[in-house]
Amino acid sequence: MKKEAIIFVPGYDSKECGDRLKQVVDDLQTYNSIGKVTVSEDTELYGHTGLSLLVHYDDGTTRTIDIYEAFWADLRQKFNIFKPHQKVLYGFSTLWYWASPKTWSLASGDFSKGLVMLLSMLMLIFWYVLILATFILLVKSADINTGWTWLDETLQKLVDHMPDLKFLLSLSILTSFLPINQVAGISYNTMLYLKNEAVHNAIRRRVHDITFDAIHQTDAYDKITILAHSLGGAIAAHYVSGMKPDIAKYKVRFITLGAAISFLSLRSDWMRTIVKQCFTQTHLHEWLDYYATEDWLCSSMRLEHKEREQQGEVTSVGSHFISRRLKFTSTMLEQILQSSTIHKLYTRNSEVVNRILQ
Repeated sequence: MKKEAIIFVPGYDSKECGDRLKQVVDDLQTYNSIGKVTVSEDTELYGHTGLSLLVHYDDGTTRTIDIYEAFWADLRQKFNIFKPHQKVLYGFSTLWYWASPKTWSLASGDFSKGLVMLLSMLMLIFWYVLILATFILLVKSADINTGWTWLDETLQKLVDHMPDLKFLLSLSILTSFLPINQVAGISYNTMLYLKNEAVHNAIRRRVHDITFDAIHQTDAYDKITILAHSLGGAIAAHYVSGMKPDIAKYKVRFITLGAAISFLSLRSDWMRTIVKQCFTQTHLHEWLDYYATEDWLCSSMRLEHKEREQQGEVTSVGSHFISRRLKFTSTMLEQILQSSTIHKLYTRNSEVVNRILQ
């Protein structure tokens, strides 16, 4: 019996390989309304570990779905490993990158998106002010050494005339209540992904290797789904844009959950090209995009020549793309303080789960 392979590409929040995959599988079991899902066994495909699911549909049919994770979090850079003077430089480049007018064009005519971006930018500015305050205090206490004597002496002279900034560091307690470090980490690594060819090619390789093995190293699958969440949507789109003709017979589906592809396309010409290639990808059977306005970490797809079906909040382009708006019940305060939790609600929506399993 032929089986389906799902390649799951997690977002930035994935910390350990398998953690997000197990959560997705739990949600598939809990929130679907079309049958019973059981985990039959762990599975392995040429070194790629995953979970094998047996789905008993309500119509009496059964299907085996093997789901693998294209884990990439180990390839991202951790900002806290940098030296203080590096944090000042890299922090400034991050702040400058996202302060571009291109970034703000997403909020044009959309109050909620404008508010989201304003709050995010304020948190990013606050994050950078803390970096500067820490750096200045270290220089004043002579605990920092950049490696250049002339620079150390110049910095020392500058900070000798500055006030004590310890009170600023006392405000760092705000990072316990607001997703400041999360916003900063996402901003820095996303900037790297968009700007650095070596970075986005290395991450794309993870998706390619698993999908390639599923297609070319085995004859077990007749259907392949690439399921991506958050920043994983942009990563998977990079792979989908370059799919080869030999993949066409597998009825490849592309499902994005809470992706920020549209937002990233506004900031990056490279990502805009990737999206256009996805829309014209003749070897892609279907692209389903789910988003929610209550999710501050995603953006709806902005498409040229789009057709809207207002009642269903559906956007369709060509014959294989559908963008679906979901509704998450949450207050404005919850959207601010629990943004990462809301961002993970997609696989707890029955419509989404049913579509993944169909």
